[in-house]
Amino acid sequence: MAIVILSDESDCSIRDDGVGWFVGSSNRMPRSTAACEVDVNDPCCRSCALNEATPPAGCSAVRDDAICKNVPAGQTYAAWDQVHDSLNMRCFDQQRRFGFDLLYPVERYSDALSNPKIRNRNQQLVDNPLFVGGDNGPRSATLISVSVIVGAPWQDLATTDSLSPGHGLEYLDGAGLESNARWPLLIGDRAHNQPPTDPFMIESSNQRTGKNPLTQSPIVAASSTDPLANPINGHEQNIPQFDELQYACIFPLTTPKPCMNGDAFCDCSPDSRGKLDAVQVANSPLCQPPTGGAVTTTQYYAKAYPGTRELRFARLLGGRAAPASICPKTLTDTSSPDYAYNPAFDALLGRIAKTLK
Repeated sequence: MAIVILSDESDCSIRDDGVGWFVGSSNRMPRSTAACEVDVNDPCCRSCALNEATPPAGCSAVRDDAICKNVPAGQTYAAWDQVHDSLNMRCFDQQRRFGFDLLYPVERYSDALSNPKIRNRNQQLVDNPLFVGGDNGPRSATLISVSVIVGAPWQDLATTDSLSPGHGLEYLDGAGLESNARWPLLIGDRAHNQPPTDPFMIESSNQRTGKNPLTQSPIVAASSTDPLANPINGHEQNIPQFDELQYACIFPLTTPKPCMNGDAFCDCSPDSRGKLDAVQVANSPLCQPPTGGAVTTTQYYAKAYPGTRELRFARLLGGRAAPASICPKTLTDTSSPDYAYNPAFDALLGRIAKTLK
């Protein structure tokens, strides 16, 4: 069985039990205790909305926390204001921002593709239908291959030779990413509260700094008027409303797209009155012509946000995963092996071929 996941943003699998519904509600999301800003793994990192009888050992009561004690008028707990609580961002960095995580753990999905027994909705262990076999016994998890095509610089996922001029693009599988120490670049180390070492993979609305560890391509400030200022994401953008993230990567559209007024599906659209104020403030590389210059009402590039949850899932699958970037290396030469998603599907086919030997 081959599974292909194609996404330009991180996964948002909201729990359908407990208070998972809170993510999509009109209520303001709670803030988190001060400890969350330092280390989300700290036992003192909790939600300001928590009604606890006794705090964890060594932790102050929620009501006495430096952040939680500042309760806005009309609220029962310290909550984010509207600017910092965009519905579009409710799945981003939940533990740090809200003090709880309302998304299913990615292990839910890797376990479902790996374990001969899984838990049903009643939490009873039952046979995993993927692996129930016939006369020849149970099926092996090695027969499952997963292609994860998400927001990440292709350079972070490729073989070292692929970074050399004139060499074709070859993607490492999950095991290859492990042996080449690429996972810290892509997803960091959550257990030790360490962000990705590639700044392009850090999820943030604020402008980031640093260089890609493999190519030394620098993050370029949002003031740039060159959409090719670096070869990975062009440059940062301004996000004054904190309603989206900085890009992991961008790539040129084969045909630039003129944006109509108020078109929510075009990144360079003026508002319904024809005003370009928001686009000008953002100064996104998507809206700048390839030769450089001020933003326009034409979208020249597409973008992807860091696909961190999908990549964490891929790491758990090891050699069964074939991760790739949704930002192609080239879209100009249709005869090239590097064209569009050819390298991504070559990686998947290579993985499937191993299962047939």
